Amino acid sequence: ERKAEQLEEQFSMCTVDPPRFEWIATRRFATFLSHYKVECAADARFLHDSLRKMLRCPIYLDSSTLSDLRHLFDNGLLQSDTLVLLASKGVLTRPWCQLELLYAKRNGIPIVPLFIQGSALCVEEMRGYVQNLSSELSEYNLKLVREWVGKGEDITELQDVLNEVLDLLEKSADCARWNSSAGHLEMCADLKKLVSQMAVCTGRAVIFTEKPAP
Repeated sequence: ERKAEQLEEQFSMCTVDPPRFEWIATRRFATFLSHYKVECAADARFLHDSLRKMLRCPIYLDSSTLSDLRHLFDNGLLQSDTLVLLASKGVLTRPWCQLELLYAKRNGIPIVPLFIQGSALCVEEMRGYVQNLSSELSEYNLKLVREWVGKGEDITELQDVLNEVLDLLEKSADCARWNSSAGHLEMCADLKKLVSQMAVCTGRAVIFTEKPAP
């Protein structure tokens, strides 16, 4: 009983009270939240707290100013069952987010896109950006990307991964969505859809436990 109380205290920081999902992590984290801090740092923090409460499992959110991608990958991404991409307007223009998606794909980590209400990514615009990625990136960022892709000047593999993500986002009716201004019921419904997609792509049964009414 005391252990249950401690768990409740540990995961009760979030004010949203979503249904529970028994996520038995195969790695250290249930998911890695890939996001563009300038556009949706607050959304990422809220989702982090909500998913922790819902899944009773650690969620990886890089809230620091890390300068070491290897540390981010080894201790975060590669220790996660899934990657949730907060698909805000400019997220796919960020080299670190691009590389997170590439390394998720290389390591068989399912990518689950999440539309961000009010700052949604435009698939059509991003198709052109990805097609001209070498010229769109700054000289510094292009050098960084080429170094981590590891194929000389060829970044086709990265472009292919980004286009696969855009393919997922193009099926917008199927994508989970997030609106931080929504009411409690809509937020819970959004969280359920997101977790359902995380579960399906990792072979888990979709079973929620609703909290009994007081």
